[in-house]
Formats: sequence, C-alpha cells, structure tokens
Amino acid sequence: MRGVTKVGSLVIVLCGFGTSARSQNIALSDNADPRFSWFDQRIGIANLPLLNGPEYYIPFKGFSSHPFYGESAPAAGWVEYDGDLYAGVQLLYDIFSDELVLKYLRQDGLISMIQLDKARVSAFEVRGHHFEHRNVTNASARLSPGFYDILFKGDRFEFAVKRVKETKLESVDVVNFDQADRFYLVQNDQWSPISGLGSFNRLLVSKERQQKLKSFVRSNHIKLRKKNDEDLRKIGSYCQTLIQ
Repeated sequence: MRGVTKVGSLVIVLCGFGTSARSQNIALSDNADPRFSWFDQRIGIANLPLLNGPEYYIPFKGFSSHPFYGESAPAAGWVEYDGDLYAGVQLLYDIFSDELVLKYLRQDGLISMIQLDKARVSAFEVRGHHFEHRNVTNASARLSPGFYDILFKGDRFEFAVKRVKETKLESVDVVNFDQADRFYLVQNDQWSPISGLGSFNRLLVSKERQQKLKSFVRSNHIKLRKKNDEDLRKIGSYCQTLIQ
C-alpha cells in the first residue's frame, strides 16, 4: 500500500450524499454537497483510476432477494486499489458475480454504479468485514480466484469465507438468490473446507489439543455445522492459544 495522500478529498466527494440507488442513475436534489463541485473543478474526479471501470448492472432481480452481501444499499467502507487506499467510499459487493461496486456522484448530478477492476483490488472492507483478493484454484474444494472474507487471522493459520449467492428456482416464474457461503481453514497456503471438528485436526496435531477444542465447543454451545461467523472467530482465537 503506497499511502493515503489523496484519500481526504475523495472522502468528501463520495460520502456527501445519502440517497439510495433505486436505479442505475438517480438525479440528486439541488441541495447536493457543494464541496463536490469544488473537488471536481480543481482536481477532476473523472481522472481517478478508481472510477475508470464500466458501469455496473445487476445480473437480474430476484423475486424477493438481491445478489449483494448484507443489504442491497451501499455502505461506507474502504478499498485498496493499485496500492492506494481509498477510505469512506460507498461500496456494494455482488457475491453472485463476485464483483465490487462503487457508488459515486457524477458531474451531472446523477449517481453512477462503477464495477471496479478485480485485478487491481487487493483488499476492501465493508459492513465490518475484511475481504482480500486471493489467487487460489482448487476445483474439488470449489476454490477460484476472487474475494474472500478473512474471518480470522492467526499467526500460522486463518479462516476464510467465500461469500456466495446462487440462484434458486422457487416456481416456474420465481427465481431468488440463496446464500451458500463456503468456509475454509488456510494453513501453509493449503485450503481445507471447514465441515466439523475434524477439520481442525491438522492444525492442532495432538490428540490433547483436539480434545481441548472439543470441550471448548461443547461448553460454549457452538453448533459448528451452522458455521456462525462469531462462533468461528471464537474457535479461531482458542486454536491460536492452543498452538502458541
């Protein structure tokens, strides 16, 4: 990461409105933040590399669902793009298409949704979750290059989640998005799906440590097969103490 020297002005531009995007382009009121005009005239927002991607379009509309991680409205976050950190930007993460989307205010007073170049995004954070781009491929483990939610990062291992939505046909003319996240233990660049307590045996090695983890899971009423984010963070923290 080279630095954040040009972030300050960008924060002013991209956080100066609260209108949610109900369509691709939405006219703002006359009360739009005047600081946007100042920034655009003096520096030229259109020249920022962050904004050079194509316009984003939703792949299709689910009957009662959407393709995004969390909510369907953009949320404040940050993105590391070409080694530069842009903070306070409005982001949406399409987990059906694995695309990161930036919402920004154009010169003509409309809101545009820009699809960022994945090859130039090394990391981003939105809705309290930290995502990193990983070049990993393993067909049997359903792994492919893209963004992964780093749920827990220890000294010698981490838990990574591929946030996924798939299509679900509910009737002849009703299609929805269905959440289908995939959880992994990453150790020495080896990715293993997390399915139960046995998934941690290679990490813990000894029977004594494995038994301690089993007792910890039982005493904390953790249902591992439900793959709750907070439960997995607890397991990560406890495993970290066991292997230190």
